[in-house]
Amino acid sequence: PLTLEQVAPAPAESTEPAGPTVQSRDTCDLGRNNSQEVIGHDVADSVELPGGRVLFVFGDTWLGHVDDDGNRQVREDRTSSGATLPAGAGICDELTYLTDAEGEVRKLIPVRPGDDPERYAHWPVAVAVGEYGVVVLYRRIDRGPSEDPLDFRVLGTGLALANPDTLDFFLLEEGRLLSPEDDAEAVAIEIDPATGQPYVISCRHGPASWTRECLLARPSAPDAPFGPTEYWSDGIWSTDLDEATQILPNGADEMSLERVEWDGVARWVVVYIPPLTCEVHMQVADEPWGPYSDPIVLHEGDPADGSYCYGGKLQRSFSDAGRVVVTWVNNGTLRETYLYPDLYWPHVAEVEINTN
Repeated sequence: PLTLEQVAPAPAESTEPAGPTVQSRDTCDLGRNNSQEVIGHDVADSVELPGGRVLFVFGDTWLGHVDDDGNRQVREDRTSSGATLPAGAGICDELTYLTDAEGEVRKLIPVRPGDDPERYAHWPVAVAVGEYGVVVLYRRIDRGPSEDPLDFRVLGTGLALANPDTLDFFLLEEGRLLSPEDDAEAVAIEIDPATGQPYVISCRHGPASWTRECLLARPSAPDAPFGPTEYWSDGIWSTDLDEATQILPNGADEMSLERVEWDGVARWVVVYIPPLTCEVHMQVADEPWGPYSDPIVLHEGDPADGSYCYGGKLQRSFSDAGRVVVTWVNNGTLRETYLYPDLYWPHVAEVEINTN
């Protein structure tokens, strides 16, 4: 089994063996092989549903085609989408996107009643499953009067719930925000299968504007009215955000938190891309609040000139202790991202971990 001691690199002066060696390779672009006119999206968090199907959730999803000159031509945009793979399928197999009654790829997360859909959007951030259904952590966005898709304000994060058979999501508590504006922004969610308790990683700006100090939050069960969000605070839970204990010194705006059982050993795993890098990092702990091991670099992305990387995710359904599958996304300028079909896809990397 992959232990904390094996994952954490040994200090330079230590005589202990160094941490594990990794070897990674890019394998495919997740979702690019499809017959439903999807030509780009990001996020790509996933969860295994009852029965073995795997659900992926995506952010802004573009429909259209790639023209004869190799340029992406966007016809329509969905602010969210979902897709499934059957039990036993490989991550690079063709996805089946969820559709509406007319057979068109549908928006996954609804907005609130009365919202102007041209102004407000709900972007999926992470997905988990519990005994009460499938839960998506979403980010509420206000685009305001601007026509620039990069000009928006994050209003907070909330939860949406769906039956795993229908995958028709509705907003819990009529869209009440789990992490409202100016709180630590929720970036990942996992439900402990042993207890049914949801855990949320929330990150806030660190000493530098690009750093993210990450905390652990614990909402009440999604099928009950929300009480105050509690934060892990040196061994106790507190509703006071100012008392929260930092569990990770530098996370990201998008992360994955997964409880895995590899070779019979239960672990909590976080995967993310630190700001200003294109490295997919992994850290491991025995409990969701840590302590987490030092980071191990699973994969170094190869971004196009001038592009930036984000959205590092562990794809748990396709991973085990010796072979980890991760995804990451890279974008350029708005014009480049719209045009170039190699950008704005979750890139799949397979990582072999040698702990000998």
